[in-house]
Amino acid sequence: MADSNRLMSLDGRLARAVNVTTSSVSYILIKAGTLTYGDGSRNSYIQIFQAIPDHAGSWRVWDVLDDEAVDEIVAELEQGSYEWYGEQLELAWLEGDEEISIRRQIGWLDMT
Repeated sequence: MADSNRLMSLDGRLARAVNVTTSSVSYILIKAGTLTYGDGSRNSYIQIFQAIPDHAGSWRVWDVLDDEAVDEIVAELEQGSYEWYGEQLELAWLEGDEEISIRRQIGWLDMT
């Protein structure tokens, strides 16, 4: 099971993500916790949502959930990068008014 302190320090964080190849900007939101299975076993998970603005002023949102490579993903995020389906993203963690503004635009105000 992943180091819960490191994992939970990312829970609810929002970052601007810049694709290093295309320079396109998206936003990622991290959700993390522990899954409890029917047999009582537990496993850490990390879920990453990516929101990309479209030309109509809306957002396209995808997510991925991982419960196997959690430690590796946490280490990558802590270094300020993430590989999203073969695309390398450089991250800048948002805070304060900028974070609230982006959450409001995407509809993520309740996802903290």
